Amino acid sequence: SGESLHKRGNLEFLGHAKIRENIASLLLIRLLGLEDHSTFQLIDPMCGSGTFLKEASNFHRPNERSFSYLNWKNITDKSYSFTNPWNFKGHIGVDLNEKLNPKNKQTYDFINDNFFNFEFKNPCIVILNPPYGKRIKLPTSPQAYFDTVIRRLKDQKNIYKFGIIIPAQYAKDYSQKTSLSFNQNGIKVKYLTFARK
Repeated sequence: SGESLHKRGNLEFLGHAKIRENIASLLLIRLLGLEDHSTFQLIDPMCGSGTFLKEASNFHRPNERSFSYLNWKNITDKSYSFTNPWNFKGHIGVDLNEKLNPKNKQTYDFINDNFFNFEFKNPCIVILNPPYGKRIKLPTSPQAYFDTVIRRLKDQKNIYKFGIIIPAQYAKDYSQKTSLSFNQNGIKVKYLTFARK
């Protein structure tokens, strides 16, 4: 039946804790719905290999995806056409490691910066998969780290809404709009979304 759906074949560099492309696409849909977002930038302030940004910019873009059903003998119409409903003003990836993904930047602007220093200057929607403290060491205890990250996101006036993945054991204390539980690289996590009132 062809390659697994999470293998798009367009990321040449993979980070230490990369999220699967099909999961990233689902989480974007959960955060964004099918609304027009043309007045916002989409920002991943801990972008790693840029999976969220790549998925958002290529969402339903013809010729970017190969579907196995197109090879079936009884399929005569091999054309398909979808449009990206989101229409972001721009896609921005931020990461502290400037050498992380030079070959993956073609669909978004990359800024070499630390999440805690980065200025969210324009109206934006944020999605991120921060380190959990397993493969990448955290500067403090996990609970304190996630508290600080979420507090900073909530304090940014230009952030309209955001989605964040954190280990399930640290997610119970947050009052969020929605949540989704899943397994990420062997770790039980929750995807929390928050919206400005």
